Formats: sequence, structure tokens, C-alpha cells
Amino acid sequence: MINTYLTQSLSFYTISKQGSFENTQYNAYNYWRAGSNYIAQTLLNEAVDGKFNIAHGTTSTAPVVEKLYQTLKKKGYTIHLVLCYAPHNARGRAIEHRVKTQANYQSTPEDAIQKGKMFVERFPLYFKHADTLRLYWTCDFTTGSKEVARIEKGKLIIKDEGGYALFIDQYAKDRAASKENLPTWEELLAL
Repeated sequence: MINTYLTQSLSFYTISKQGSFENTQYNAYNYWRAGSNYIAQTLLNEAVDGKFNIAHGTTSTAPVVEKLYQTLKKKGYTIHLVLCYAPHNARGRAIEHRVKTQANYQSTPEDAIQKGKMFVERFPLYFKHADTLRLYWTCDFTTGSKEVARIEKGKLIIKDEGGYALFIDQYAKDRAASKENLPTWEELLAL
């Protein structure tokens, strides 16, 4: 990133030409996104082919996520997922904080909203393919996320009753708002 994204797209000269730092961040993100995805996918493929242990930091919301999980299972991998969930207003504040305070552009607000919808729509895949699920709830990004439950070997272990209830409640709200025919929480647990 030092030789590409930062020096070529976020230099003082580039910022001065584009008129605002926010525009510069947006343009840099869009310019380098495809290359970044290509590099990440290439390295992931090499890791899978080499049967390396993998820690894959992603939202896992892309349509190809099911094929990825199926491939990993066929190759003998165990899948441990960490699902981090929050109320929509908390997500919005966190995104605003990244852009305005940290000057870290990650996506458009529209993209963030879309990823939030896709995250919920992928829950059946997460529950179906994961060997272990760790459920985290975030009330406020400034205080961090808290593990509220874990599902391991088909057994639900609740670590924080209140946080777990908030997690389930948010899923119920998002499920009701979704255009997809999503399973109930009980149906997810049965997967």
C-alpha cells in the first residue's frame, strides 16, 4: 500500500488536485479496489492449494461465499466464523467515525448498507457451513464488541444473555425487513 494506494492516490498533490480529502479517498478506494481484490483472491487460492491455515478477514457477504465454504470443506478445512453484529445506528456512527475522524475510507454509505443487508441474508450459509460460530454484539463501537454466544459442535453456549437477546432481536428485525425468505432464529440453530 505504501508504493501504490498511499503514495499514488493519497498524496498531498493528489488531494490538492481533487479539492477534498473525502473525494480523494473515494477515488483512491475505487481505483485500487479491483487490484486489491485480485491480490487477496490470488493469495487465498494459493493458501488453499497449499493447505495452509487461513485467517480470512472479510464480511463474507459476496455471492461466491457459499462456493468458497464448499471448497474449503472439500479440502478438509474446518471453518470458524466470527459474526459481529450491531444495531444499524451504531454501524452508521462507526462508518462515519472511520471516514471523518480516522480518515479511513472503506466503502460508500450505500455499499455499507448493502453489505449489512447481505450479511443477514448469508446467515443460513454461515450456520450451515461453519464448524464454530462466535457471535459478537456491539452496542457502541467506542466500547468494542463483546462475545455473547458461541455455537460449537451443534451446542449453543450463551456467554451474555442480554447481548445474545439483542443479537437475536436485531436478526428478527432484519429478517422482517428483508426481501429474502430467511429462516427464523430457531431454524438457523437447527442448521
